[in-house]
Amino acid sequence: MITTGKLIKDNLELIRKLIRESSERANRLPADVKILAATKRQSIEKLRCLLELNLNIFGENYLQEALPKKVEFEKSKVHWHFIGAVQKNKCKQLAGNFELIHGMDSLSALAELEKRGLSDSPQKFLLQVNVSGETSKSGIQEEQFAEFFDFILKCKNIQLCGFMTMPPIAEVAEASRKYFAQLKGLQLKYIPRLKGTVHHLDELSMGTSQDFEVAIQEGATIVRLGSILLGKRE
Repeated sequence: MITTGKLIKDNLELIRKLIRESSERANRLPADVKILAATKRQSIEKLRCLLELNLNIFGENYLQEALPKKVEFEKSKVHWHFIGAVQKNKCKQLAGNFELIHGMDSLSALAELEKRGLSDSPQKFLLQVNVSGETSKSGIQEEQFAEFFDFILKCKNIQLCGFMTMPPIAEVAEASRKYFAQLKGLQLKYIPRLKGTVHHLDELSMGTSQDFEVAIQEGATIVRLGSILLGKRE
């Protein structure tokens, strides 16, 4: 019988091989791609296995699940990211508890983070961009960038670190390529907008278990991997 630890070890070896191959296709360094383990509804045992394999970036979707896990691993070097939907009323607990918040797309939530953050240790976040234009998708569109950047540049307690996106659900990974390429294009276009400030657009969080290889080829710096790494959720 294959143990949980052996299964995760084998999964991670395959993932790292695929990251190397995808990076090489794009003339990138594999080290420039960070694996975020999407740990929603995954056991403490599996998270311990990840740490033993030197993977310590964990992404949680729900505060009520994430905060107890943080306590469980308070003596371990874990980089906690929040990858769930962000509402204004969550920001009090989000601020300071997560190294990076993915998916910010609300000025009111950003204002609340600014209120709760600290100037000597600004709360880092990514702007979620709706590249597909689907009304059912979260995220802002390019015509909203000016308003968001104007607000962010006035803030002292939060720090923009890049973009995040989730393309439409597709049966084949290749269908996501145009959306990932679009986000990369927006990154390059708007980098000058933040020049000389504490904010930057270095990070592109895009790509999940289904399409991370394509995302890497189009410039992802963070890939969010759940089932392909950890197996089925509990």
